[in-house]
Amino acid sequence: METASALDPRYNMLRNNQLRDLLAQWEIEISPQALDLIQKILRPEPKERLTIEEIMQHPWILEEDN
Repeated sequence: METASALDPRYNMLRNNQLRDLLAQWEIEISPQALDLIQKILRPEPKERLTIEEIMQHPWILEEDN
């Protein structure tokens, strides 16, 4: 299993809140709400990440069409 490295451009894109660009490179499309949720879960600073309670209340989770 690889560990995150500042030498990996993908890691840097995630750290710089560029998940949308990374997914576009991989030709992956997700809804804006799903992107928002993932970005908030993957925030580099642990204290800024969503709690499980916040995740469960996120609009994407609460949508019935997921």
